[in-house]
Amino acid sequence: MKNQQLLAKIQNRLTNKKTKPINIKSSYAILVPLIENANGDLSLLYQIRSENLTTQPGEISFPGGRVENGETPSQAAIRETIEELGVSMKNIRPLGKLDFLVTPYNFAIYPYLGKLTNVSVTEINNNDNLNEIERVFTIPLSFLTNNQPEEYQINVRTKPTEDSDFPFHLIKDGQNYQWREGDYSVLFYRFQDKIIWGFTALFTYNFVEHLKATQSLEK
Repeated sequence: MKNQQLLAKIQNRLTNKKTKPINIKSSYAILVPLIENANGDLSLLYQIRSENLTTQPGEISFPGGRVENGETPSQAAIRETIEELGVSMKNIRPLGKLDFLVTPYNFAIYPYLGKLTNVSVTEINNNDNLNEIERVFTIPLSFLTNNQPEEYQINVRTKPTEDSDFPFHLIKDGQNYQWREGDYSVLFYRFQDKIIWGFTALFTYNFVEHLKATQSLEK
């Protein structure tokens, strides 16, 4: 009877539990922002990070950052977008979750799709209070749906460093253990003089695949 009660409690906990990746030290959230131009055509908006930043200076990214204690990833994505683009909550229309990424570097990234409203690229770029970005630009959805990204492979391998205190004597074959390794896809989009690559390209591709699937259902 005691075991049955314990099992029932475990089952109840797991039934109501939201799953999360194991062994993740930090989480990040981004907004994949849609914006309309003067003709009503949709584009994705990207930002060029400030050269003064210590992390990825000058690179192209989506707005986003670390999920702080007490907030959800979606809240973090919106907060970071407000801070980085200098917009307000009323300028962001959330549209839903995209597929998240667990990286080989012990952090996860949660992307959300949203539409920027009542604000233009020119207004964002003319904001003198922006500290984390140099400027923003857009890529039309028509370009992204008609141009596949370039794909390259890099090798990822998990292995303790030779000077670490890893207890090799506790595992079979010790220092000769066959550690896992695998290929990791890195995507690149070329648009005019801009290069979108890495995680930003991967999230772009993921959204574009959702977009294509939606368009095929409409036909």
